[in-house]
Parts: sequence; C-alpha cells; structure tokens
Amino acid sequence: MAATPASWHFPGRASLFPMTRRTDAIMGLTERLRLAETGEEVIRIAEEYLGTLDASEVAVLPERCRPRRLHCAHDVGTYAFDLISHYSEATSPSASLVNELAVFFTQASIRLTDILGERRPGKDLSRRSA
Repeated sequence: MAATPASWHFPGRASLFPMTRRTDAIMGLTERLRLAETGEEVIRIAEEYLGTLDASEVAVLPERCRPRRLHCAHDVGTYAFDLISHYSEATSPSASLVNELAVFFTQASIRLTDILGERRPGKDLSRRSA
C-alpha cells in the first residue's frame, strides 16, 4: 500500500467551530479515507461524506457543487475539480462548505490515484519519489 499523508486533516468547520456530531463524523471519514485500500472503499466513504450534508447546506451550494452520485474514480475526480474550479462562485454562506467539500474530495481523488497507481502492471513502487 502506498504511503498516505499522515498529516491529512480536515481544515474546514471542524477546526473553527465546536465539535458536533457531523464534524466528528467527517473527521472519522477523513481518517478512513486515508486508510482505504480499494477504489470501491474510497467511493463508499465519499458517498457517506455526502450523506452528512443536510438539505439546508445543499441549498446554499452553487448548482455545479451540489452532491451527485459517485459511480467510479472518474466521478470523484470530476467532482473535486468542479468544487475547486467553482470556488470563486461560492457565495458567503457557501464559501466554507465549498472549501470543506473541495478539501475532502481532493484528498479522495489523490487516494484513488495512489490506489489505482499501485495496481498498474510493472509499477516499481520502491522507486517512487516523495
């Protein structure tokens, strides 16, 4: 298994506001994401993360940043890209949430890249650069 950043953390609302059941759940999902060993596991964790959003949070998100079904690694990467590229469109009420989503889905996309890269035939992981 490829090394994942031990310093992954969730810099969104979890660090700015008192711990709530949602922020506690998100931190647990972030740790599970870091430890995931298959692409399917990463996708399941990402869908669980989206399930932590309530209707009022989804309502303030720009349309292209709203949760969607995740069927494969490409969907996770596309969603991460949409979140990052539409950050400037985030209104005040949604800016923090868009940032939170962008961080998590970027981490999910990176983890998928690590996992899928390990499965490439002939890949010599011992020569991997830091």
